[in-house]
Amino acid sequence: MAPKAAKKKRAPARRKRTRAAPEKAPPAGECPLTGLPYRRRARRRWEAALEEALERGEAAVFALIDIDEFARHAQELGAERADAVLRGVADRLREALGEAAAANLGRLAGDCYGVVLRGVEVEEALGLLERVRGAVSRAPLRVGRGVRKRQAAVAVSVGVAGLRRDGADLRALLVAAQGALRRAKALGGNRCALAERERMTLKSSYYPGHQLAELKQLARELGVKEAVLLREALDDLFLKYKDR
Repeated sequence: MAPKAAKKKRAPARRKRTRAAPEKAPPAGECPLTGLPYRRRARRRWEAALEEALERGEAAVFALIDIDEFARHAQELGAERADAVLRGVADRLREALGEAAAANLGRLAGDCYGVVLRGVEVEEALGLLERVRGAVSRAPLRVGRGVRKRQAAVAVSVGVAGLRRDGADLRALLVAAQGALRRAKALGGNRCALAERERMTLKSSYYPGHQLAELKQLARELGVKEAVLLREALDDLFLKYKDR
């Protein structure tokens, strides 16, 4: 008898590799670290909230919230844990502000956040923002993973500007809030500061009478101080000739 042909061994079936689902990218304009509206998107949200408050005759406040000594934290903790600080502060701000107010919370840039509070005068807003400031610094943040876990004692400074009181649009309120924030930092940080109200005397020797009348009328129509309008004009002038 002829020998039987040896049966060929079948190669083991290859297992199909399953690809991991790609991570969902954050919506355009959303901060990937904090989930907050970021830069332009945040500005648009603040502008809309302020415009609506003006139309409805509501009081409103714009505040800048900046992490104190964030550069030192970043140097000591490293980039990954510094990012965790930004997330942790954003979470505490959301919680302390409450759902309604946190809807107008955004990240401006770096370690600076902003928020529009509607339906409150500056005095009431200062009380609320003091509680928010205290909530951020109430206990150290736990950042990092496993053996790299660390604690970071974080505090924030807050600059506060009132709608109509310090300006009638986001641009004017940003300038006022930035000035207040610088003062809070200069006083040692971990505090709230209100924008200072300016007094400005216009002299007819510097400005013709018709310009003073037009300036006064424009300030009345916009609901802002003459000083705010002149400061904006000077800012534009400096930008125009800056590189010359």
